[in-house]
Amino acid sequence: MIRVLYVDDEEMLLDVCRSFLDLSGDITTQVACSGQQALAMLASSHFDAIISDYQMPEMNGIDLLKEIRSDGNSIPFILFTGRGREEVVIEALNHGADFYLQKGGDPTSQFKELEHKIKEAVRRSRAENALKLNESRLKNAQTIGRIGCWEYDWNDKNSVFWGTEESFQIFGMPRPLDGKVPLSLVWDHIVERGYTNNAFNELKQNGAEYDVEYHIRPADGSANRVVRSRADMVRDQEGKPIKIVGVIQDVTERKRAEEGLRRLNKDLRAIKECNKALFRARSEPELVIDICNIVCNVAGYKLAWIGMAEKDARKTVRPVAWSSNVDGYADRLNVTWSDDESGKGAIGEAIRTCRTVSMTNILQQSTMRPWHDFLNELGFQSMIAIPLMDGRSAIGAIGIYLEEPEGFNPEEIELLEEMAGDLAFGILSLRAKERQRRAEEALHKSEELYSKLMASIPDFVIVTDMNGDIVLVNDIALEVSGWQLPEVLGKKLFSFVAPEDLPRALRNTELMLNGTLGPVEYRLIMKDGSYLPFEANGDVIRNSVGMPTGLVFVCRDLSDRRKLEMKLKEANRKLKVVDSVTRHDTVNKLVVLSGYMEIMKAGRHDEKITANLAKMDMIVKGLVEQLNLTREYQTIGMERPEWQSVREACEKGISQVDLGKVKANIELDGLEILADPLLEKIFYNLADNSLNHGETVSTINVYAEQTPDRVKIIYVDNGIGIYPENKEQLFMEGHGRNHGMGLFLSREILGITGIEIQETGTPGNGARFEIIVPKGSFRRRIGEAC
Repeated sequence: MIRVLYVDDEEMLLDVCRSFLDLSGDITTQVACSGQQALAMLASSHFDAIISDYQMPEMNGIDLLKEIRSDGNSIPFILFTGRGREEVVIEALNHGADFYLQKGGDPTSQFKELEHKIKEAVRRSRAENALKLNESRLKNAQTIGRIGCWEYDWNDKNSVFWGTEESFQIFGMPRPLDGKVPLSLVWDHIVERGYTNNAFNELKQNGAEYDVEYHIRPADGSANRVVRSRADMVRDQEGKPIKIVGVIQDVTERKRAEEGLRRLNKDLRAIKECNKALFRARSEPELVIDICNIVCNVAGYKLAWIGMAEKDARKTVRPVAWSSNVDGYADRLNVTWSDDESGKGAIGEAIRTCRTVSMTNILQQSTMRPWHDFLNELGFQSMIAIPLMDGRSAIGAIGIYLEEPEGFNPEEIELLEEMAGDLAFGILSLRAKERQRRAEEALHKSEELYSKLMASIPDFVIVTDMNGDIVLVNDIALEVSGWQLPEVLGKKLFSFVAPEDLPRALRNTELMLNGTLGPVEYRLIMKDGSYLPFEANGDVIRNSVGMPTGLVFVCRDLSDRRKLEMKLKEANRKLKVVDSVTRHDTVNKLVVLSGYMEIMKAGRHDEKITANLAKMDMIVKGLVEQLNLTREYQTIGMERPEWQSVREACEKGISQVDLGKVKANIELDGLEILADPLLEKIFYNLADNSLNHGETVSTINVYAEQTPDRVKIIYVDNGIGIYPENKEQLFMEGHGRNHGMGLFLSREILGITGIEIQETGTPGNGARFEIIVPKGSFRRRIGEAC
């Protein structure tokens, strides 16, 4: 059905025309009395054709036609008017009227002519619209499919190429209005000209199938494309060639997808081979070299190399492996992971940022400028750098290169990242195994050394757990004690200590856990039931976090020393008897001599004799004093050093001096030191010196200051003090006025156990003596331990 809009200002003519056209059966007519009404109806309804009078008020038929065509509406337009001027006809046709029909004459034939023109105009319009739609659809299909049509005129001696818009777009060329260009202009952009020219000639000469794929360099400078072109020969009725018609399709994306799929398949095979390499690798160098060769030989990439991130000041990337197909590549690298130019490349950035870096057209990347020359020389146009991760930091990176500028697709990158993750895991596993191997080797050497030390050391070595069960004992301990190894392992250590010594041993072990126990003597129960005296030093075994895990004891056999001590003691006893008898006889004789000298003094003598007698008296008194000193000195070291309460020794020593009104403050609670039994003499001598030489002494203070490696026992008075030039001479034999040998003997007594004494006071502020006790010779008393 054809819908027609008839526009005329004469209502009677409108009714007649509508009635007559409706009689045709396939035309339905609506009418409008003016151009404005017609435009309104066109805006709201669809019509297939318009019939319009020319002479109408406000808007004539030509003006209505102009208004309709100005909106781009190509609806068939028939001017039906009573005016037959030629200029009106020309103007109507120039503005897009399809037909012109003059009113008047036989109505029947006139309206039949109008019906015919309406149907012809609609038919042509529908055909044109259908053609435009088909052309649009074809163009869209060619654009979407990247397919263009082309023709080559066989008989045109100028070798002209005709093509559609899409054909020229594929070649990156603007299309001329007639779509024609010299064939050579198109041919220049084909890379494989020899191959395509041969196929084209085969088609022209032999009618062979023309179906080729080739690369083109687009005229607009865009990236190379891959195209497929198919063509056939068109002949006339006599079979003579007329022209060649063909299609050309841009298959770049398809080829890229096919290449991507091919690479993905190779990547999957490469991952499989890499996993095999991970299992068979025995060292890190072997693994990284295998991986580089697999990436190139199996996955088909042009180059792969692996660099490790050094921790030096320059942050060097050290090449450790590269594929064998490009020898010498690593020697030309100067890559870091720092923030300067040498670290801005893909590898450095991947390590620094811990992210994958994929670069296309690397020769156009400014960050790759330091390496442009040899990248261009080797023909690489794209690359990817993937970090090898250890937790949140990168230990290095793997770089992979392509000759294609487009680079790596997302699926490919995902697979390569998976492969890099497996590689990093393999490297870290091999490093862990290597550390374990070295640790085991070091442990073996340590155990071997430990075993040799245990076998060669002359002392007993016994190790227990925290429950006191024996877990290790050396051969010498077993050999001397008579016990067999199965008889002692797992047994309580203290079950082998003499019952009388057991309470002491338990208390001293508690001190050892606090780190305050020195060497202590006990008796070991031998296999035959006898007792063996020994001296034990103990310490706590701790793990890496400081928790105690066991105890170790080094015990020294004292039986030989006891025998030597007995012999020495007997020798000393004999010397003491001789010394005592000799000293006793000498003193008696000196007393007799002194008596005779006193008798001589009572007589009358000249002054010279009297002076000589006085000198002789001084000599005799000096000899008596020295003999008394030898009596005291011979007792030093006669008894073994022992742990003593410093407070008790101090109080006992000072109590032997008549303090008078002098006040003594002693703050030494709990402190014990290992010293000669004459320790109390030290404090006696210090107090005696304060009273005899301090002149203004009213207070004596004794206290201690402790550090981790020593204890200072400080003796201070508030007397006149000691001048610096006299400080060291204080401890010399026979120094000072009426000092006797007190401080000299004090230093000797303390020196037996490595204890030092010095005077550090300032003149006018009193004397200050510091007794310095080294580590191992002091402890804090817990309960009653010794």
